[in-house]
Amino acid sequence: MRFYRRLLSQSEGRVDIVEIGFQQILAGLLLSEPDDLSPLDGLRLVREKVNKLWAMAGNWADPRHGFEHNFAKTPRASSAANIVCKKWPTPVTFLGFEVGQSVITGGRLPEGDPLRQILIDHGTPAGRCSWDPMLALLVLTGDEKAAGYGVVRGRALVSAQSGINRFKADENGPHAYVVKERPDAFYRQNIDLAIGP
Repeated sequence: MRFYRRLLSQSEGRVDIVEIGFQQILAGLLLSEPDDLSPLDGLRLVREKVNKLWAMAGNWADPRHGFEHNFAKTPRASSAANIVCKKWPTPVTFLGFEVGQSVITGGRLPEGDPLRQILIDHGTPAGRCSWDPMLALLVLTGDEKAAGYGVVRGRALVSAQSGINRFKADENGPHAYVVKERPDAFYRQNIDLAIGP
């Protein structure tokens, strides 16, 4: 949390934050008090210095009852996700479990490639689900539509006890989740081009 406070307080302009894991540090940032790094509390610091949050989190296939690792793995994860969804003061775009589950990448990397060895050590030499690289390419594109996604706007809600996520549709809501508009091959090819030989 202090690392984020330092980066944001030193930033000359507004930045985007990309979150591909548990949200405890983001929640801690929001709840942080003024300190030697900034006279602003965490909520005001984020409001002043962050443009947008992009997060690999949630399972939005059923907007009434989703369950996903980054929101629900532990009680701490669920509590943090609840805080972030309730308090984060800038727009948030989620790329959910259902988006990356069927897009398998990394299996065509050449011998000697460090990432190929990581996949072998992980037990997925043929590649693995592509949640994180899909989010990374989405952020680098900076535009959901241009990256091949539709957007559902509204408000994300996460139970602080169970981590189950829900979504209330609202065209003016602060949150959004993406929906694939292209076949899996489109996303797979774009990732393989980015990480390939």
